[in-house]
Amino acid sequence: MIDLVLFLVFAGALFWLWKSLPNEVVKLHGTVDNGVDLLGTRNDVLWIGGLAALIFMVNSVLAWLILKKEKLASLYLLVATVPIMVIFIGIIVFLANLNKI
Repeated sequence: MIDLVLFLVFAGALFWLWKSLPNEVVKLHGTVDNGVDLLGTRNDVLWIGGLAALIFMVNSVLAWLILKKEKLASLYLLVATVPIMVIFIGIIVFLANLNKI
């Protein structure tokens, strides 16, 4: 259940970020010395949401499919989704900070 909550938090943060970004040029990747080495449009941010949704769905479906045979493996898949969603939320925070939102 916590994985679903984290996914919904991520989806909300992604929507907020997407609406807040300018239409023209968006900073997509930063370097250690505060430089920017990848620019794009705000639509380029949406692939992060697609990747997060894909990982969430695959882990959830696999956990559901093996639940009857391997309960522990099913639990591992669901638990593994939590740090993955936290990382994706961190990516959204990074992009927001990089673009000064």
